[in-house]
Formats: sequence, structure tokens, C-alpha cells
Amino acid sequence: MSKYIIEEIELVASELKVRYKLLFSEKAFFLYKELQKKYGKSNSDIYFLWEVLENEISVYNPTAIKDIALLDFKGEVIVLVGDNISVYGIIFDDLVVASKVLWECTGFTVYLTNNKSSYLLAINDHDMLMACGNQKKKILGLVE
Repeated sequence: MSKYIIEEIELVASELKVRYKLLFSEKAFFLYKELQKKYGKSNSDIYFLWEVLENEISVYNPTAIKDIALLDFKGEVIVLVGDNISVYGIIFDDLVVASKVLWECTGFTVYLTNNKSSYLLAINDHDMLMACGNQKKKILGLVE
């Protein structure tokens, strides 16, 4: 399933003529596991990362994919899709571009981070926006 999602993201990015780089699936899976160690409950046998996040801020936001463009996060954004079995990734120039592309896609769970993993944004198919890391309080401004 994750492979089809990343293909949809890639197709939309191409149609919108935005730059992107695909992340090798092995590297995407490694990053997913690193994010799990950094932001998730330790030693948890999970299927979806968002289910075990610790110290996160969570808000209900049906337009979260669009609204994340309002966050002032600088630099490349790594978008991950998948689960504990298979993970795929794509890199965009910034959060605004990632938001624009993802808004045009069908709904699915997506994880966004930077190359230092200093933050994690998770948006699931229940319209929940979850944030961990040094930027997490910024998402509160999206619902006020």
C-alpha cells in the first residue's frame, strides 16, 4: 500500500512541477525506526508510529495538510509514508511545497521531519495532527 501512496505523491509533485527527491526505501525505513526510538514509547511493538508517540501535542485539524504550510519550519522536509513493515520517503525543498503536494493527494497517514529529526509531524487519516520535538508548540497556533 505504501508504495502506491508514494507513487501518488510523486505523480502530484510532477504535475505541480515541484522539485523532489525520492528516498531509498531502506533509508526511509531506517529513518522511521530512528523516529520511533526518538519520539515513541520504547520497546513497543507497533504498526503505526503515531499510535505510540510520547510527549506529543495532538490537535484535531481536518485541514492539517494545508495548514502546516503556515508553520515557520526552514529547510528540506522529508515525507514518510508507511508502517512498521514498509516505509517510503520523498524529500521536498520546504514545508510549503510538501503541504501543497500532499493537499492534492488522497487522505493517508503521513510523517514529516527534517534531516536532523529535530521535529516530527504526524497527520493520520483521522484528521489528527501530532507534533514532537523542538517545534511542537507551533502547531497550537493552527487551531486557535
